[in-house]
Amino acid sequence: MPIKDKLFDLSLSVHQNWDEMVVRLNWGDDKPVTVANYGGFARPDRLFMSGRVLRDKAISRAERDGLLRNIINNFKRFNSREIPNATVEIRWQDQVFYRETDAEGYFRIDHTFAPALQLPSTNNWQRAEVIVKSLPGQDNVNFQSVADIQTPNQAAFGIISDIDDTVLQTDVT
Repeated sequence: MPIKDKLFDLSLSVHQNWDEMVVRLNWGDDKPVTVANYGGFARPDRLFMSGRVLRDKAISRAERDGLLRNIINNFKRFNSREIPNATVEIRWQDQVFYRETDAEGYFRIDHTFAPALQLPSTNNWQRAEVIVKSLPGQDNVNFQSVADIQTPNQAAFGIISDIDDTVLQTDVT
């Protein structure tokens, strides 16, 4: 087995053991819940959206953060506290979906509607309400957030690209 594969396996094992220890010791359970909602997409016959349930790390943002503040904030971002097995309720267009987060705190909807829904033709953006209903060992959380769902009217296809800092330097950190 090449050294690269051995290092990958070792880092994966360390990551999994660290996460298990954090859960066992209830580290971060005093932090509030937050949801990172990722942009969703819909058409009359289908909805796709996803998000992640996390502990809020209180990452501060200022117009001009110094080097030390940026290092601290990046450490907080990389050292996220995922919440597995959380129950999430998503409401969109008179539809209600329930999902349970996976080991990394992610939830996902990829739903086909039959018959197709009637979507408003005047607004290309809709809002979905995302509610964290419960966490492991904690019922009635009811943390609410909003996710944006794009509903293009006449697009035959879409191009989704992430070019920031790959082709175009944005200096966003």
